[in-house]
Amino acid sequence: MKAFGNFDKVVASNGGGSSMLEPGGYVAKIVRVKDHTDETKPYLEFVYDIWNAETKSFLFTADLADTTNDWRHSFRIYFSKDNNYGVQRYKALTEAVENTSQGKGAKAFVYEDKDNAEQTLVGKLLGVVIRHRSYVNSEGKVKTAVDVNAFIPGKDAAEGNFDAKYAEPYEADGVAEARANAESAVIDAPVPAVELADEDIPF
Repeated sequence: MKAFGNFDKVVASNGGGSSMLEPGGYVAKIVRVKDHTDETKPYLEFVYDIWNAETKSFLFTADLADTTNDWRHSFRIYFSKDNNYGVQRYKALTEAVENTSQGKGAKAFVYEDKDNAEQTLVGKLLGVVIRHRSYVNSEGKVKTAVDVNAFIPGKDAAEGNFDAKYAEPYEADGVAEARANAESAVIDAPVPAVELADEDIPF
């Protein structure tokens, strides 16, 4: 990705796939950064792992050894010429990394706005806030996905020191209608006559 040129003047902003983590704060590590900023809808894709304080290990290390699984543990930051939102989100991410201890004896990270600087984030720790997002898929069914909704210092994530609104569930357009349609379909559906042998009854 090319340097922004005025990154020091950007105001950081947190707006709102992966396995189904519970909503809340986590310490994460950036495993890979994929540059798609030359595409029609430019974005950076961040592949991340989550630190498990109990086992003192990362949750998805084995899964992420195969890069075809990256989509399960990634989030994207899109950039638009129409607004500065993507750059603000990216600034929030870099500030979260800068304000997170990178380990005992590790030098504090300072982000430099230069070409390909996103690659300097690989291997770095930061805090993230996870939320659940409901959406309607192409078949009209309501599904739930994991969103990385905010970037914060790792210590704040570990201690739960963040605005709870970032972990609140989010429903995309059409979810309420799709749920209502699904419920009415269940109510209206005829109940099939099923004959059960005694041994099929689980009590």
